Amino acid sequence: MAAPASKTVFNMTGVWQINRALSDDIDQMFALQGISWLLRKLLAFTTVRLSMKHRNQDPDGSGPHTNEEKPPISTIRVKQTVTPGNFNSEDTYILDSVAREHTVPIFGRISVQAEYSSISSIPDAEVLVSTQESGSQTVILDRVKSLGNVWSTSSVWGFGEIGGKRYHTRHSVTKKGDKELRLRIVYDFVREL
Repeated sequence: MAAPASKTVFNMTGVWQINRALSDDIDQMFALQGISWLLRKLLAFTTVRLSMKHRNQDPDGSGPHTNEEKPPISTIRVKQTVTPGNFNSEDTYILDSVAREHTVPIFGRISVQAEYSSISSIPDAEVLVSTQESGSQTVILDRVKSLGNVWSTSSVWGFGEIGGKRYHTRHSVTKKGDKELRLRIVYDFVREL
């Protein structure tokens, strides 16, 4: 289902599901990230849902964001449910551009850095055009680095028009050595939390 107009990079709260028909094939990205062939084949037949709770607070932490002169400090709590397979995980993205390390079962030790970014600072023309069509001037930029397998993935979260409908999209670039892979993942809005 298309994303409601109320959903923006400042309000991601809801349940989202990967739309495999509109998304690029993520198998090559998983291969570049060192995921085994067998696990990649299992993941190809799963349903991936993200339950996200997005909170915007004033920079002083006093409560909901009301000060338009200063950007909010946002956290996005993501519970990923993968069925079948039970490859579930939970992460919290703190959009303050500080790198934080943690362990994800499928990837091991990683470092994650996330922040709001102006769309004009995104150099990728495909991402720029797709996201600008939705009318947004701000995106979420996250950078993930493997601390053991020497790969990195940068993703731009936003909203884009596809076939006349508005969707949550993530454009990613994964690098390992001299290899680089670009892909787009499209999410259907399932429901409010």
